[in-house]
Amino acid sequence: MRKTAVVALVLLTASVGAADWPQWRGPARDGRATLAPRPSLPETLTPAWKVAVGEGHSSPVVVGDRVYAFSREGEEEVVQALDLATGRRTWRASYPAPYTMNSAATGHGKGPKATPAVAGERVFTFGISGI
Repeated sequence: MRKTAVVALVLLTASVGAADWPQWRGPARDGRATLAPRPSLPETLTPAWKVAVGEGHSSPVVVGDRVYAFSREGEEEVVQALDLATGRRTWRASYPAPYTMNSAATGHGKGPKATPAVAGERVFTFGISGI
């Protein structure tokens, strides 16, 4: 069975202020998000968009108006940037990443396990085979 990761953003309110989340566990690597207080939250959340991004356990990161996702598609590892407002792909880069699973780890899949990090104009990734 092939597992597919899905990036989905949920529109909480029209006036949500965005903060960069450039690496795993956020800006300070502590898993905390600093948000302005809200008078109330809606009873249900409405998805703004969602897109299939491939196989893996990598978390998406957000910087500015971009969402960066890192995954495996077939025999390639793929990093892509998606528009935060629409989910439309703005760029994609890939490279061959042949990998043979250890039989004890097949349940985890062949996709990357490391979340990308963004610094300045660069996106850093670490693939399943160390690429």
